[in-house]
This record gives sequence, structure tokens and C-alpha cells, in this order.
Amino acid sequence: MLTSCVKFVINYKLKQTFKLYKYVKLTRCKPILTYLNTNNRILTQIASLHTSSASLGIYRDTENVYAYNIIQSLPVTKNVPVFSITNSIDNQYDFDNRLNQNWRLKTVSEIVDCFKSVLNYCIENDINLSDQRFDKLVDGLMDNIQHLTDSNLCDLLHCLIRLPICESYASRNFHDVWSALDDVCCWKINNWSNETMFLFADYWYCLNLGRVGKYTTYFIEKIVSSGDSLSKSQLVQLFFFINICRKNFDYDFDKAIEKCIGFLSADEMAVIAMGFFKSQKPIQLTYILKQMMDKLKVEKSNVHEITMTAILKVLRYSSNVLLVDQLIDLLDHLVSEVDRLSSTACTHIALLGTTLQFFHSASLEKVAVKIFKDLNNVEAVRLKDLERLLLALTMFHFTPKTDRDIFKAIYDELHRDQRKTEIIKYPRCLPCLLNFLSLQHIYSHELMDKILDKEYMSELYGKSPKKLPREIFSLDVCIDIECPDYVGNRLDVSFRRRAAKWLVEYTPTLDQYKKLTASDKFVLDVIDTVAKIVTDPRNLHTNHILPNFSKADIIVCRDGNRFVPPSGFDAYELGDLMRPPNKNLTWYAIVPVNWNACVRNTSNPLGHVHMKTRLLQAIGYEPILVIWNEFMPLKAHDKISYIADKINCK
Repeated sequence: MLTSCVKFVINYKLKQTFKLYKYVKLTRCKPILTYLNTNNRILTQIASLHTSSASLGIYRDTENVYAYNIIQSLPVTKNVPVFSITNSIDNQYDFDNRLNQNWRLKTVSEIVDCFKSVLNYCIENDINLSDQRFDKLVDGLMDNIQHLTDSNLCDLLHCLIRLPICESYASRNFHDVWSALDDVCCWKINNWSNETMFLFADYWYCLNLGRVGKYTTYFIEKIVSSGDSLSKSQLVQLFFFINICRKNFDYDFDKAIEKCIGFLSADEMAVIAMGFFKSQKPIQLTYILKQMMDKLKVEKSNVHEITMTAILKVLRYSSNVLLVDQLIDLLDHLVSEVDRLSSTACTHIALLGTTLQFFHSASLEKVAVKIFKDLNNVEAVRLKDLERLLLALTMFHFTPKTDRDIFKAIYDELHRDQRKTEIIKYPRCLPCLLNFLSLQHIYSHELMDKILDKEYMSELYGKSPKKLPREIFSLDVCIDIECPDYVGNRLDVSFRRRAAKWLVEYTPTLDQYKKLTASDKFVLDVIDTVAKIVTDPRNLHTNHILPNFSKADIIVCRDGNRFVPPSGFDAYELGDLMRPPNKNLTWYAIVPVNWNACVRNTSNPLGHVHMKTRLLQAIGYEPILVIWNEFMPLKAHDKISYIADKINCK
């Protein structure tokens, strides 16, 4: 039977044969500049590094660097081996001779010492591992990889961190070395203590490979599955690495966090918040969320905007109806801080009420005014910031008091040459922005022609109608109604009809397979009430007359004072815009407005309902809104009067 060590070597050699070219397209960013202080702790010197690539290229953003500096300040004991260099090379002759040896015959300690001895010369002369002069040394390392000790691993990772950066993950030698060390770490992890596992996770983050390599994932899964009790500092560290991996790990640390949350600083809470948010796992315990809110309120004037943003993100993601009053109170406290915050941080203040649909006018007004003032500054206000702001403004059908109409100002901003690069770099933002502007009856024929181009959509979303986003679909429908002069690209009719099947919700029935929800019962109640008003069920028709809205409407028509069957819809298919078939009749579209289509605790419809009303009127229907919290408390005969009065008053 093969030993585990021999198995490891065989598996590794097979991996080398296939070369693992899956990383070829991933481009590394500029190097993270690091140094070792007197405690041999690796510290980050750069606060923000971004890649210009729109692919999955590695980048270290400001948020992660900020979080890393937080965990570096934690009182955690790290048994970091002392990194020392002996016989350092300082000239090209010694450098070439040192590397040009048969390293396959050397011991692993000699190989590691060679990496260390040439390190300073490589740094001074900008020589990275992909240089062909490293080939023999790397071959020797590959042959002796199974003999590496923990100390050898630390030394090699130190060298990789400090060596000049290679062009890509798949660069010659570099890929072989880092992937081999990654495998060794995964192989050794079962024998490591928590402190050692955290130490190596730190190394892989400093290498910018925390997300790409396997070790960090293995490390998190081991901590999660083992159920080891972690100290407060280790818990914060763990969530930093969960944030780096951005994977949905199956963990339950709510109870552990609950015990220590009162002793955490706002910054430490932010690191935990990042981990929850990036792993797409909401915080279940309201006590933790309340503690985060209380900390923000107490330290609102001094808390860093990245900390505030991270906590606001997880508060919104973990939104609970029991916390609405506390969230509103939090916004009351944060209004005064808007002026000192960046536009990005401010937009998360604006978004806080969108999940639970509660309207906080003061904060939304303040954020809109701030972004309006900086609107032309492409560095201060990104397209993503405008998208978030428009989401909040259009959801609550709110027009802030700015010097000029903010929606038209954003429309103009999208057409400025200074935004073209950003539009190309983040193409998914543009359809969302145009869709939000359409809610305000604002359309750009030029930009709609661009995003409705067949090749553009195929490149961005794929060729399947299942993948077509609602914003593209909705804009195409709106062109039929509100853009009679538009002459640009359109969705193919067949493609639009197939896409509609994935975007609409089918009308509930009493005999449906799925259990009826409260929303289903509301719709069925409205249909039953309308049927009584029109005296015959055949005198109503339920259909998606506006296919860009997921919910169907109830259609009735009247010939004078008499309700008649709404015929003529057989000529339409799902996905078509269904105009009234007979213009000589009076057509009504009865729209059940559910609780989640209104501002919380009010009868005020959200922005998309206002748009639906406008579009229905434009194509010839008289919209009748049946509001959930007005209709459901009524008795049966009062429900009939409620809808009948709305029809008769038209």
C-alpha cells in the first residue's frame, strides 16, 4: 500500500503534467508592497489596489486592506518563525552561478536557502520567478516538495510575498511553486494547531492567493467542522478569511458572536459583518444586529466610513421586521454624518430601508443632495453609486429637492464622454440605470439602442432567454408604449416571448399544486370579488397585459353600463403588449397591490406600481388599484363596494 506521502507526490506530478491552465486568463494586479517589522509581522503599505480588468483578475480592494489592518492589530499570538537571510547574493555573476546548478540533487533545506539568498538581489533588480534562470531551482523544489518542513514552508511563502510580482497566475515557475505549496499546506493542515492554520492563512492572503488557492477554503472548512472554540480575536480573524473566500460556508457562529459582541469595537464588528455579507449568510440573532446599530449610533462621529458601510450592508442583508423601529432610529442618527462620508458609503444609508420598504425621507434627501453636488466628479460618484441611489429614489417614488431635477441630471451624466470608460468597464450598470430612469418616464434612445444590440446582450447575459434580465425586457416593452420615435435595436419577438416565461409569475388558482400563500389568497379574493361585481366570471379575464411586470392584472370591460366578456385576447401571446382589443368599450385593469408593493405601514404604492398605472393609462386601460391593507380588513360586502366605487367613479 502506498504511503500518504508517496500518494501525494504521485498526485502532484500528475497535476504538473496537466499544468492546471485554468488560471491562465486570470491576471495579477500590481504587487502589494510589504515589509517585515521587528516582530516579523507582514504589514501592508498600500491602501488600495484595483485591476482594470473586468474579468476575475485578482485585486486587493480598499475594504479588504482596511479589514486586514484591523485583524493585524488584534492581540493574537503568532509563532512566526524568524526569517533570516545568510549568504545573500549581491551581483549578477553570483546570482547566475547560484541558480545554474543541478538542484534536483540538493536537499530541501539547500533549495530553500537558495531562494532566500537571491531574494534581495531579485528585489533590487526586479527579477521575478518566471525568469528562466529559476527553472533548475524550481525543478529541484518540485522533486523535493514532499520533504518541506513547516519552517521551510514559512520561508518559501515569505520569499514569494517579497519577490517581484509575476505577470499572471499561470506564469512559468510561479504557478508550479505556489500551487505546489498550496497542496503541501492542505496536506499538512490536519496536524496544525489553530494558531498555525491562521498563520498560513495570513501568508496566502499576503500573496493575493487567499481566494484562488485551496488552502484558505480548507482552513475555514476545518475550523467550521471541528467546532473548536475560538478566542474573540480568532473569531474576528476567521470572518476576515471568510470575507476573502466569498463562499457560502455552512457555519453557525451566531452564539459565539453573541457572547462577545458587546466587547467588540466597531471595526471588529465590521470585519464580522463583511464575512457574513460576502458569504451570503444573514445574521439570525437580532441581539447581534442591535449591538451593531447601538455601536454605530454611539460612535457615529468617529467611525470609519468602511466600517459603517460594512455594518450597513449586513444590517440590510439581515433585515428583520422586528428591527424596523431601530433601523429608522439609526438613520435618524446617521443623517448628520452624510456630509463627511463618501458617496459610496452614503448610498448604503439610502439603501438601508429598501429591503424592508420603510421610507426615511430625511436621510434619502440628504444623500441625494450630496451626490447631486458631486455628480460630475467621476472619482467621487461612480455609476454603481448612481444605480443604488436611483434604486432607493424610484422605489419610494421620491423626488428630492435639488437645484435641478436629479433624474434629468443623471440622464445627462450618462451621456458625458467622461463616463464612457466606466460604462464599458461595468456594462451591467447601464441597463439598470436606464430601467430606473424609465420609472420616471425618462428614456435615452441612444443608450437603449446600445444595450438592446443582440451581440451586446449575448456577450453580457448569454444567448438563453432564461438569462435575460428584467431591466432589458422592461425597456423593450416601454419602447412600444412611450417611445414612438425610437428606431434602434429591439428584442426579437420570439426571443421576447420565450424570455417572458421566466419573468412572469403565474396567477394562483384554488386547485394549484403549491400551497396558497397569503399573497395568493389576496389575489384570489380580489378575483372573486370582481366576479361578483361583473355578475358573471366570464366577464373578467386575468392576464399579463404588461409583460414587464411579474404579476397579472384582472381585466374587465363595459359597454355603457353593462359589463361584457373581454374578448379578443386570443390573438396575443405571453410576452406581447396586450392593448384593449376593442376601442369602443371601456376597459379596466384591476391591479391587486400586495403588502410588499407598498411603503411599509402605509397605503402608498411603490414606484413600480406608479409606473404600471402610467403605462396602463397610456395603452387604453383605466387602472384600478386594490391596496392590500385597505381591502383585506373589510367584510365581504364592503370589499364589493370598495372595488365597485373605484370603477364607478371613473
